[in-house]
Amino acid sequence: MANNKIISKILTSDNIFFQNILHFFLSTHLIPLKEYSFPYLPKDGELLVSIKTTSGDILATKLNELPNPSSKDFIQLSTRILINGCYEILKENPINRKVSPEIMEFFRHIRNASSHNGSFLFIRNEPTKLARWRNLEIKKDLDKTELFDFIAIGDIILFLGDIIQEIEN
Repeated sequence: MANNKIISKILTSDNIFFQNILHFFLSTHLIPLKEYSFPYLPKDGELLVSIKTTSGDILATKLNELPNPSSKDFIQLSTRILINGCYEILKENPINRKVSPEIMEFFRHIRNASSHNGSFLFIRNEPTKLARWRNLEIKKDLDKTELFDFIAIGDIILFLGDIIQEIEN
């Protein structure tokens, strides 16, 4: 069942994770780039991805020449980048005090799993605090478990939406 209310809420430019979530949707082609109208896209349909270097060179390739991002590994990597980026934004922002401690702890653990090649890797006595979101709880027995065997990619979007909701309330 589609939950367009959540998607429209997280894709508003006034939330803390907007740029990261938009980048995720665009990079995984979950929003077709041609249908998302940026004012700087050329009108002739020749979409280029270009990166400027410090020497002034420009590295460019045609968008349609980039690898197809539909593979499971690519989408998982993009999701891990999304998790890491959003966690770092929230961690450094005082607004994080509005997010419940068990959700922040949950976020910390999925961020750590994202950074450790997509697997939970607990050291010392981790987890030491309650780390829960909705019906998911991070416990010691998840050690060495793949992140996306524990949580679905779509759940990450719901999770970020729940955090946005907590911040706004």
